[in-house]
Amino acid sequence: MPRKKQGGGATKKDPTKSQVYTQMMQLLEQREWKQALPMTVRALKKMPAGVENKRLRAECYNIRAGCFAQLDDYPEMLKAAKAATVEDKTYGVAWFRAGAARSHLEQYAEAVLHLGQALPLGGLDANNESRANSCLPYSKNQLAAAKDAPASGSAPGIPDGQRKQAAAEPEPAQPATAGPVEVQRKQAAPLAFEKVEPTDLPEEPEGGWASLPAFLVMCQLSEQLATDSVKCIEQSKVALTQMPKSDKKGRAICYITQSACFGELGKQHYQHKAAVAATEEAPTLPQAWDACGNPLQILGRCLEAVYSYEMALQLGIGAAGAEAEARTRGHLQEVQLKDDRKREASNPLT
Repeated sequence: MPRKKQGGGATKKDPTKSQVYTQMMQLLEQREWKQALPMTVRALKKMPAGVENKRLRAECYNIRAGCFAQLDDYPEMLKAAKAATVEDKTYGVAWFRAGAARSHLEQYAEAVLHLGQALPLGGLDANNESRANSCLPYSKNQLAAAKDAPASGSAPGIPDGQRKQAAAEPEPAQPATAGPVEVQRKQAAPLAFEKVEPTDLPEEPEGGWASLPAFLVMCQLSEQLATDSVKCIEQSKVALTQMPKSDKKGRAICYITQSACFGELGKQHYQHKAAVAATEEAPTLPQAWDACGNPLQILGRCLEAVYSYEMALQLGIGAAGAEAEARTRGHLQEVQLKDDRKREASNPLT
């Protein structure tokens, strides 16, 4: 009779010993980037998703990102690098690849965030560490230049393609529902977001532009969003016509207030557009980025929401109080978890 194997189970195979993995590494040594790409897919299929293979899978995705980088295909490089960070959030090289791709794609706010995560995690060889240390200040300089050039049509942290989408997408029709008279009034209100230019500038009040009557009324109404959202939006528009472009913070506060009002009215697309306008007025105001995160989270645009919340934290929303920082961190963790699940579910290689 054949003898039974002791140990009660089959021995687990080491994925790095497979022929596919060996061929992939050989192609990399030969700098055959195009030929190596399909081998990374085959290698990933031999690595079951799970804790014990998470670093190996992250390394495979990182190899894909490196191949795309050599081929100057930065959108695909970014996709592969993001997949690597999903597999292993502690893999510094993957964050470096993601940051480098973002920088090439001129998404400098995200590049700064990713590169800022890569360097503390470590694990970069001397060449990549040198690149990261040069790419990070370059991205910061480009980000600062973007802040000083509002006419360019873009603000840090939101790529131009996403900004065009926000500008173009219509407000979805909302079915009428039975309810209190006030709720029906809100739904029937013919409100839409629009950027407001200063057209009726008075002399600057002694207390500064923030002491304008319309601005003060808006602030009072913002404390009663549940009943006065429509009036609050109207007053914010009046304030924006009277505030010069030089008062960037005041104008940003008007748009942030509008964003909160549209959110209360259930108009998340307009809520997002108003928050984007706030970041354009004052790119370094953390409350503007925090305002961007909420509608994006509700609309299921998780990755953009993550960036918005991260920007708010990086720019110092904690200065507004521990409660504000804790709330933003809570939102960030919630949307990161949702985004991870979404990407893992849609990943054909898992």
